[in-house]
Amino acid sequence: MAVILTLLMALSVTVAQGGDGPSNDSSFCTEFRECLQFDLVCKMDEYEVRHYSPTRWVSTDAEAYFMGVGAAMAFRRLYQYITGANTEGVQIGMTAPVLVKIPEKTKKWEPAMYTLSFLLPSDFQESPPVPTNDKLYFTDMPDMDVYVRSYGGWMLSVTSRLHANLLTKQLQKVQASYNDTYHYMVAYDSPLKLLNRHNEVWYVVEDDPVCVNVSEIQTEPPTPEPDSTLTPKPELDPTLTPTTKPELKPTLTTKPELEPTLTPTTKPELEPTLTPTTKPKLEPTLTPTTKAELEPTLTPTA
Repeated sequence: MAVILTLLMALSVTVAQGGDGPSNDSSFCTEFRECLQFDLVCKMDEYEVRHYSPTRWVSTDAEAYFMGVGAAMAFRRLYQYITGANTEGVQIGMTAPVLVKIPEKTKKWEPAMYTLSFLLPSDFQESPPVPTNDKLYFTDMPDMDVYVRSYGGWMLSVTSRLHANLLTKQLQKVQASYNDTYHYMVAYDSPLKLLNRHNEVWYVVEDDPVCVNVSEIQTEPPTPEPDSTLTPKPELDPTLTPTTKPELKPTLTTKPELEPTLTPTTKPELEPTLTPTTKPKLEPTLTPTTKAELEPTLTPTA
């Protein structure tokens, strides 16, 4: 990262000394005299859609485990090209923005391929000088629409990934089609600019661009949905009434059957068995044997 900052400082001094044509009239492209032009298709709450005409860029690839390391290697090659490392030995003015193409899906513990690109000034769009480094090549960007999310501060890999995720979530909510194999990190400012910095994340549009706010999609569907869900409820009540409740009531008639079975079998049998067998036998046996025999034996002997 320190290497990139050092090279960007050198670029900012070089650009300040020369002119490369009219700058874009956007408020965030103020440091460089020539910037990438675009047409604003629509501006929504969370993103905007832009249309870009075909342009030519000088690019180079760098394979690295970390984006910062790969971008530093690629930046050094591009800086050497615009400062004279070309077949004509000419210096080419710096433009804005700088694009970093980042693959969306990378395998764990394997390096990723990052592509860094400088926009060629209008004077060199048709016939740019050939690089002396064979790792540099020219890229012709086609006519395209892009979904854009802007953010401030410094363009770091963590913040870029964060805003890329936020943009994809918004695009998925509005059901927008876009190329999900890669995205662009876009930088407009040099390290000399400390305040009001401007960075962007780009996803290339596929099919027709979608210009809809997420809030509009969330508020419209709930109004018809409650009516449709409440209408089938009256149909459920008549089905439950005849099938379940009448069948449960006759099953409760088992209680009257239990009461008569308990009454005749237990109580009448226990009472008569206890009455005649115990009480009548004990009284007559005790009366004649004691009183009649004791009195005659005691009277004549005395």
